[in-house]
Amino acid sequence: MTKLRTRLALALCALAPFAFSGCAGDDSAHSSQGSAVASPAPRAASLDEALVDLSARIRTADAALAAVVADSVTSPDDRLAALDKALAGLRGDTASGLGEDLRSSLTEVIAGWDASVEAQTDPALRKVAETGRDDAKARAAKLTEALRGADAAVLYHGRLLREIRAAIGAQPTSAQIIAARKPASRVTAAGKKATDWLAYASVITNKAGKTPLPAATAADAAEPKVEAPEVPTEPAPVPPAAEPEPVKTAPEPVKPAAEPAKPAAEAPKPAAEPAKPTEPATAEPQPVAEADPVPEPKE
Repeated sequence: MTKLRTRLALALCALAPFAFSGCAGDDSAHSSQGSAVASPAPRAASLDEALVDLSARIRTADAALAAVVADSVTSPDDRLAALDKALAGLRGDTASGLGEDLRSSLTEVIAGWDASVEAQTDPALRKVAETGRDDAKARAAKLTEALRGADAAVLYHGRLLREIRAAIGAQPTSAQIIAARKPASRVTAAGKKATDWLAYASVITNKAGKTPLPAATAADAAEPKVEAPEVPTEPAPVPPAAEPEPVKTAPEPVKPAAEPAKPAAEAPKPAAEPAKPTEPATAEPQPVAEADPVPEPKE
């Protein structure tokens, strides 16, 4: 099975060297050189960093809440200030908002693949372009799904956190702090689910950054242009330190054969069309917690 996949991959690279930038075997090495659109890899790296940062801020907020409810004896002023600071750090960010640039980049990639499909007249090359376009669309859809799931989990956690902070108040009594411990455990569980979703979104983000890129045009891809070297009008000056090379005697021309060989009666027919490559099925990593949309809490 492995040998078959290797032969299919080699056939794909030989058939359409312009379609994918990762034919060398490294799916992470996507270059925008010669492509109609820029690689989404830089925006994917930026989004991954932002998701990791958001996850860290959620953990900081949950730790600050745990510190408040753990001590019902000493003054909670400093711990409440730390909790308020952590809450302020969570305002305004959503996974979808952070991922807007990457989704826009994937839209451009898909449009480039659409143009590549329309430009192909050869059925085999058109099939390769369609495969690339469908791959790009699947990765973009998967990214949107992961970001929306993370949004629901993050927003639910943030709502619970604000509610318990309001219930604790500015000058809580020991009884109020003790009473806040049970709802605080719900906040911690919701925070764990949110960070699981963000970790899953990071995995999908990195895959989206490796989306194959289309070529600029079918003509440029099928037959690369070779620019003729410029002929200088004047001889280039010789550097002072350079020694002139000795003049080589031109070899004697080879005499042509008495009679040129006759061409073959009929050119060999091209090989049959290679089978459509299929990517090996890879299991998508799933969050540690249940990755379903977060249910609204019952009143």
